[in-house]
Amino acid sequence: MRASNLIYWLGHLSSVRGVHASISQMLRMYRYHRTPFPTLLKNVLDVLERYEAKFTFAVVASIATEDLLLHLRERGHEIASHSLYHVKHNGLTFETQLDYIKRSLDLLRYLGAAVQGFRAPYNSYDAKTFKCLDQLGFLYDAGVRRGADYEGLSKPFHMLVNGVRSRFLSFPVCHLSDELLDRLCQKTVLQSFLRHIDSIPDEGLSVLQLHPVRIGQPAYLKFLEGIVGYVESQGYSMPTLTEVAEGMLKKEKFDMVYACGPEQMMYKMFLLAEKHNIPIEVSLERLMRCAIGLCGSCVIGKYRACKDGPVFSGEQLREVKDEFGRFKRDFDGSRITV
Repeated sequence: MRASNLIYWLGHLSSVRGVHASISQMLRMYRYHRTPFPTLLKNVLDVLERYEAKFTFAVVASIATEDLLLHLRERGHEIASHSLYHVKHNGLTFETQLDYIKRSLDLLRYLGAAVQGFRAPYNSYDAKTFKCLDQLGFLYDAGVRRGADYEGLSKPFHMLVNGVRSRFLSFPVCHLSDELLDRLCQKTVLQSFLRHIDSIPDEGLSVLQLHPVRIGQPAYLKFLEGIVGYVESQGYSMPTLTEVAEGMLKKEKFDMVYACGPEQMMYKMFLLAEKHNIPIEVSLERLMRCAIGLCGSCVIGKYRACKDGPVFSGEQLREVKDEFGRFKRDFDGSRITV
């Protein structure tokens, strides 16, 4: 790492964690990043593959690459948004948070990821963050700071956002983090994680906070293998968070699914509803120039969103599966990716 990068890193961490913490953090990150990230990621994925475990990777969109996301998806793992930049969100204006999170979705989708979940950098949430997630149509959130009313839960739940039940699911998240490895011995940290796993009730779940830049270090691979191996030995599974949502559909009976929000998310919901034979209706967004069905700017297959929609049934979506969730029309009428 060049000196200029170290200076930038110090400045960034000073702004989000304070001077004293940032100096020690800088030195740790300098040591961690001496191992190339592709090597760290390979180390993590190799362990997960041995145990057929799946992770949901929260990715900072501004530094994501198409090759990285493709590699994760090909190994069966999931991509979630970690916002556009790795900065604290609590305290930012609603408009700024909405801009960061929406741009992260747009960029990750452009790179080929069907993002449905979110986790805020530094777990830095406030009421405005949750309002953004609801407005942008996320399927779930996997952060930890949600208030005392939500502590101790072991199943997915809906928060209250501005007094109304959220559209997104919140997942119970373990309060422990692999950051403990920076100041405690591996054995102590591993025992703490295993005690937490033992405390999860039957049919409960918990999201573990693990970072590839740390657990991918050769020195910490035994820690990672200790967690993943123990989970398997106890008969538990480590699915992606979208797979958890799918599992809920298998256990619960739904008369109808209604969806609005990011189209790739709705496409995933459509596939789940089809798989479980549940009727679904989705609200599609399309460019509508004339709004009377003449210009064709809002066309999807044989339908025009302005006249035939914008709400479409599952039966209609089956007829336009080649376009739904994949393409839409630009201002000049050309077909572009969603």
